[in-house]
Amino acid sequence: MLLIHGGKDKRAPLLQAETMRDALAKAGHPPEWFVAPSEAHGFYDTANVTEFYRRLEAFLAKNLGQ
Repeated sequence: MLLIHGGKDKRAPLLQAETMRDALAKAGHPPEWFVAPSEAHGFYDTANVTEFYRRLEAFLAKNLGQ
């Protein structure tokens, strides 16, 4: 699982993502994780959008076998 979250998200607070991350890790399935501290419920900063897509592409290539 890939979890990507904005640190300033008010719709889905970071604590919810951290709780899911910790539960997955405890179950032996740690997710890939990226938090953009300055983003909210959507990424708008070009550097963060680029990093989001870089991580998404790597995750899909790894898990789809391409």
